[in-house]
Amino acid sequence: MKKIIKKVAEFLISIALKPCAIMWFWYLRWFRHNRMLSALNNKEIGSPSVIYLPFAYLYNLLLFARRSWATNFTKYALKKYSAFLKRHYTKGGLGYFNYEQLSPEDCIKVYQGLTGRISYYLDHNPTLLEYKNGDTFLDAGCGKGQNIKALVSRYPNSSIKGFDVSEEALKIVQTALKDNNKISAEVGSVVDFKYLASYPAGAFDHLIVSHVFAFLIGPSVEETRKIRQMVIDHLVRVAAKTLLIMDGDILSGNDTPEVTLRNH
Repeated sequence: MKKIIKKVAEFLISIALKPCAIMWFWYLRWFRHNRMLSALNNKEIGSPSVIYLPFAYLYNLLLFARRSWATNFTKYALKKYSAFLKRHYTKGGLGYFNYEQLSPEDCIKVYQGLTGRISYYLDHNPTLLEYKNGDTFLDAGCGKGQNIKALVSRYPNSSIKGFDVSEEALKIVQTALKDNNKISAEVGSVVDFKYLASYPAGAFDHLIVSHVFAFLIGPSVEETRKIRQMVIDHLVRVAAKTLLIMDGDILSGNDTPEVTLRNH
């Protein structure tokens, strides 16, 4: 019954919206056509319609308002998130989980239920990544070992190291893989630049960073960009072949990269 109601609702909504979609299409076509004429400024091709001008001013005003909104929201959000994140992963925070009380058996059970983000890329982009069995890997911010698990299952002859700020999370992967001498995990932070500097240039073939950069937040846009850039510069130096960053912008939803990947 629910499926029937859903289909009927979708049908009625599509009928109601179709005229709006048609009008919106022709309006956009007219607006963009006139905007191009205005930008070209070529009388031989034609001039924009007089009616276009108020629409153009309104469009620019809305763009300005949108940019101003995004700037002010981001400034405020960065100040708040830089404080919220610290509370999020401490006792009482939504992202906190007490792994200290887990038995070795419980740690293994948690590890067995993990799925690494990198699994999708390994299964769908093997040629692009060019990972080989026997290559060395470093997982920066490895957490419980989600991505390490994916790498171990596919590259059993590879040496894999991970580091994370949480000793409790590391307990999971350390316990589950304690008998595998090719795997190691230790306490470390991507924002501890002395720690990152302890790794020689090209120390690992491949570096992996998952769900880390979205939480590297400073009190301002400039400070956030600076921190992220410094981290990436260190990681690029340590990676002999590739650096894979899997993450998203939790604040603005901006698709524009906020950092630069510099050549070796």
